[in-house]
Amino acid sequence: ILIIVIVLALIIGGYFIYQHQTQKEGMEQAYQALQNDTDTADYEDFLQKYPQSPYVKDVTDKMNQLKAVQNKWVEISMSSSKSDFVQFMNQFPNSAYENACKQKIDSLDWVDASTENTAISYQRYLDEHPSGKYASEAQMGKENIDKMTVSYSDKSAVRDAVTRYFEALTNNDNEALSSVVSDKMYDQSVSFMEKLHNGNQQVSFSLGGGVNVTKAPNPTTDFVFIAKYRMKRTLTANTGEVTNVSYNATSTISPDMRIISTKMMKIEEEQ
Repeated sequence: ILIIVIVLALIIGGYFIYQHQTQKEGMEQAYQALQNDTDTADYEDFLQKYPQSPYVKDVTDKMNQLKAVQNKWVEISMSSSKSDFVQFMNQFPNSAYENACKQKIDSLDWVDASTENTAISYQRYLDEHPSGKYASEAQMGKENIDKMTVSYSDKSAVRDAVTRYFEALTNNDNEALSSVVSDKMYDQSVSFMEKLHNGNQQVSFSLGGGVNVTKAPNPTTDFVFIAKYRMKRTLTANTGEVTNVSYNATSTISPDMRIISTKMMKIEEEQ
């Protein structure tokens, strides 16, 4: 009987030792698995399974930290303020939401750049996000704006074309007219010039200030210049009567400085 009791005690003791060792190994494995885990449910499960573990405080602290990160992310995830996400990454470096933060910042910076729609704003986006989601769109936007930017030499050439056009009309000069207007506009311009000089009346034109020059897309020539300016026309009849008429004028000019069209709207008449 004594031998049986001893054997049973050894078996039971060995069983409990085995169970304790098995549980300890399981606890160690579970704790190691938590080192890169960001799911708070796994931390809660560990605490329920191993309430007497020496890692309880460490696991609890890590779980609370993860919950703080999650709560903060829920708070700012729908924000439209870039600073919220920058501050989040500074406060919680290397968090599970770092990539999501970077994507939000990327999107918000793109919204700002595309809304501003300037070469500077697109370049700023490219500087901050050289491999960003919208890098190709930003590069294309910048190139399109650069293409549509009017240089000082462009403005000077457009003003010169407008001036030469009205000088040709003033001087009744077909040759000068042909050098500054497009082929399609030539016949129309000649007809207009003949009407101006009908009856041997004298006519002259003068620009009333600067010429505002912009570019506009064009399917044929890639772009055209749009010149807006004020023009004064003076008619002197054979009787000596002088009539001054002012116009708001708009000319469309090709890249090779040929006037494609000119529209003039009378704004006042002076005697």
